[in-house]
Amino acid sequence: MTLRSKQSGFSLIEVIIAMTILVLVATTAVASLRTGVATLGATANSATAIDAIREYSEFTYQYTVTELDALDGTQSAPVLGNGDLLPGVGDMMLAIDVQAVEDLDPETTVANPLESLTRIVTVTATAQGQQILQAAWLVADQ
Repeated sequence: MTLRSKQSGFSLIEVIIAMTILVLVATTAVASLRTGVATLGATANSATAIDAIREYSEFTYQYTVTELDALDGTQSAPVLGNGDLLPGVGDMMLAIDVQAVEDLDPETTVANPLESLTRIVTVTATAQGQQILQAAWLVADQ
């Protein structure tokens, strides 16, 4: 009769399986963390773009349609309502598009801006070459 000695510990196969599971879980956790950080960055950019466009609309609030027409096709750094540069916007730029529309039917674009006192102002915020947000509002002279 032969006695076998009892050995404690894990076999090589058990260690390999445990390490494989650990690597899979760690990889999934890192991927989830990276996605979360990217989402937070995009949310911060969107919030900044919202502030920038809101402040720009305040800045142009007192403009006549003639002054707004002069802004058509221009790009501007984000400004506060008083005209000062908006802090914390980095390399964000605002592209301004002004379209003359029918006074009684703003869904109809007018070819000649002199025929209308109503404009749709569209501002597109971009940063690092990517569009972040676009907003539009209606402006009418009295």
